[in-house]
Amino acid sequence: MKLPFTCPQCDQENRENGNFIPSIEQRDVIITNQITYEYTCSKGHPCFCVLQIERFEMLYKLAIHEFLENNFRACVINCAAALERFYEFFLKVVFHHNGYSSEKFYEEIWLPIKDRSKRQEDLFKDTFIELTSIEKPPVLKDTHRKFRNHIVHQGEFPKKEQTRDFADTIFRIIGIGLYTLHKYCDSSIGVIKQEHLQRRFKSRPSCNSHSTTIFLNTNFPLYDKIWTSNDFNAFVKDTAKEHEVYEVYLKQAIPILHMLQGSTNSKDLREILVKIIMDVLDDNSINILFLLVNELISSRDEEHKK
Repeated sequence: MKLPFTCPQCDQENRENGNFIPSIEQRDVIITNQITYEYTCSKGHPCFCVLQIERFEMLYKLAIHEFLENNFRACVINCAAALERFYEFFLKVVFHHNGYSSEKFYEEIWLPIKDRSKRQEDLFKDTFIELTSIEKPPVLKDTHRKFRNHIVHQGEFPKKEQTRDFADTIFRIIGIGLYTLHKYCDSSIGVIKQEHLQRRFKSRPSCNSHSTTIFLNTNFPLYDKIWTSNDFNAFVKDTAKEHEVYEVYLKQAIPILHMLQGSTNSKDLREILVKIIMDVLDDNSINILFLLVNELISSRDEEHKK
C-alpha cells in the first residue's frame, strides 16, 4: 500500500532552520497484524506508526478501497475477514464486561475456537442473544454464506452488485453489533481499545528503539455513528473521499511541496499546475483562464515593443 507520510524529525529540523513546509513523502508500507507499520524517510530517519483503529475496521476499510478500485474478489475476502475479526472484538468486549480479563478470555474462550469460523459465529449468536434477549442476532444468511464460500474457497470472481450487496450486509451486521456494545457494554469498549493500543506500541522492534513513534488518529472513531446508522452509502462516500485525497497527495501535493523545498524543477512544476487546473476547473473556467493568460501575454509583448 502506497501512502503519504510526514517525518516529525525532518519537520523539527526544518522549523529550526526557518522552513515551515511539511516534509511529505510517499512510501510503500506493509501493515502488520498489530495494525502498525514502519518507514524510513529520505534522510534516513526511522518512523514507527501506530493506527488507532481495530483490525476489523482496517480490514473493512481495505475492502471498500478494493471495491472502489473494482477489485471485487479482494473486497469480498476482506469483508469476510472483517466480519470474523469483529466477532472476536464483540466477544472480547462482552466477556470483559462479564469480568473476564483479556488473558482469561483468550485462554478459556478464544483459543479453542480460534481457527473455527463456524464456532466463532455460533458463540457470537449465543452471546448476542444472552446479552440482548433478541432471538434473531445479526448474522449472514445462507445465500451470503454460500456466496462468500464460492469466492474464497472456489476462486470465483463476483460481479459488482453482488459484491456491493455482500459488503452492505457485513456493514449492517457490524453496525448492529457496535450499537449493541455501546448500549450494554459501553465502558468495556474503551478499555479493550486502550489495551490494543498499548500492545501495538510495545510491538515496536527493539532495534528501532530510537525511531519516532507516531500515533495516527484516523477517522475511524468518528465512524461509530456511521456504522450504527446503517448508512452503507455514507461509508462508501467517505472512503471515496479519503481515496481521492490520497491520490491528490501522491500525484499533486507531494511534487509541489518538493518544488517548494527546492527538489523539483520548473518544468515539472508547470506540468503539475496544468494537471491541477485541468482536474479542478470545468471547461468554461479553463477557457476563461486561457483567454486571461493570452491577454496577459499580449499586454507584455506590447510593453516590450514600446
